[in-house]
Amino acid sequence: MMDKKIKIYLDLNSIYNKANQTYNEDYMNLCFKFADIADLTIVFSETVEIDKLKKQLTNQRKNVTFFVCESIENINIEIPTPDIKAVFVISNIYTTVKKENNIIRFSLDFDSIENKYSDTSLVSLAKEKLIYNLFSNDFSFLINKDTKNECHFLQYIFQKNNIYSGEILDCCCGVGRHDALLSNYGYEILGIDISEKQIAAANKTNKNRLINYIVGDVRNYKLPHKQFNGAVCMWTSFNYFNKEEMRSFINNIYEGLKDEAIFILDTKNFIYPVQYKTYLKNFENETKKVCILVVKRVKNKMQTSKYIYSIYDKSTQKTNCFIDDELINIYTKTDVINIVQGKFSIIDEYGDYDASAFAEDKSNRMILVLKKYTR
Repeated sequence: MMDKKIKIYLDLNSIYNKANQTYNEDYMNLCFKFADIADLTIVFSETVEIDKLKKQLTNQRKNVTFFVCESIENINIEIPTPDIKAVFVISNIYTTVKKENNIIRFSLDFDSIENKYSDTSLVSLAKEKLIYNLFSNDFSFLINKDTKNECHFLQYIFQKNNIYSGEILDCCCGVGRHDALLSNYGYEILGIDISEKQIAAANKTNKNRLINYIVGDVRNYKLPHKQFNGAVCMWTSFNYFNKEEMRSFINNIYEGLKDEAIFILDTKNFIYPVQYKTYLKNFENETKKVCILVVKRVKNKMQTSKYIYSIYDKSTQKTNCFIDDELINIYTKTDVINIVQGKFSIIDEYGDYDASAFAEDKSNRMILVLKKYTR
C-alpha cells in the first residue's frame, strides 16, 4: 500500500548498466516496487534512453514524476514537512548513509555487498548487523513479529510428534523471543547464538529456571550428546550458512538430538527469478517512532537486503538514521533434502505458521519438520 507521507528520489543514473545501453526489466521492476509504496521521483540523464520506462510507469502509476539532471546532487530535494514522515534519496554515489533535515541518502549498490562477501562466510556480515548489536534490546519491537502465533505453531508440531515436555534446543535463538512461551508450555529451553549482545538481551528478558542461554556457534559448538527432544531454527537464520557450513550445522544438531527427535527448520520461501521487494514498516512505542524502508533483491540464489532505519526519540525529539546490509543464501526444499540426507528425513512441510501446506510456487514460508534417523 502506498504511503503518501513517504517520498523517494531514485537516481537511475548511478545504477544504470551502461553495458546494456538500455533500461532492462530488472530496473523497471525496481521502479514499480518503489512506486507501489511511496511518491516516487525518478532522476535520470538526458543522454540515457528512458522512453520505455517512462511510458510504462506513467501509464500504470499516477504517483511518479521524472526529473532530468546530470547529478542528483544538483536538484533541490523537498524538505520534509509535518505531513511528510521521511524523504529517501537513493543513489550509488553515496558511500555511507547521510541524514540532513530528515532527508536520508543511501546507496542501493547490492553488487558491491555480494562481491565483498562472496569469498567469505556470510556469518561475518551477520555478526556486524545493527539489529544484532546496537538494537538488541529493541529487537522484538523493531522486527514486529507475531511471536505468540509462531509459538502456538511450534507447540502444535511438537505435540503432533508426541513431544509434550523435555529439552528443546533453540538454534540461532537471538534474543530468545520464542523461549518464554515455549517454557510456559512445559519445555526446558537451551538457546544458543553467536551474538553476545543478543544473548545478553535474552538473559535480561527471559529470567526463567527452564531457560538457559549460551554464546556459541551452532555449526561446531560441542552439544551434550543425545540430550534434546527437539530443536528449532527459526526465521531464515540458517541461510547465513553456505552449503558446507550447513552440513556442519546439521551434523552438529544431529549429535545433540535424541533418537527419533525432530528438528524444525524455518525459512522464507523464495520465488524465482530475479525480483525486488520493497516495503515500509511504521510503528511506535512509549519512547520511539520508527520508520523502516526495506529493499531486497533476489539473484543467483542469494538475497541481498538493505534496512534503512529512521528512529525518532520522543524524549530528545531527535531523529537518528541507520542502515543495515544483509546477505543470505537461498535454499530450496531439494537443497535441504540433499544436505540432510543420511541424518534426517522430512516428515512434514508447511507454508506458514497457520500450518497450511507448503506450495513451492506460492507459500510465504518453507517450514520443514525433520526427524532424526536412528542407527
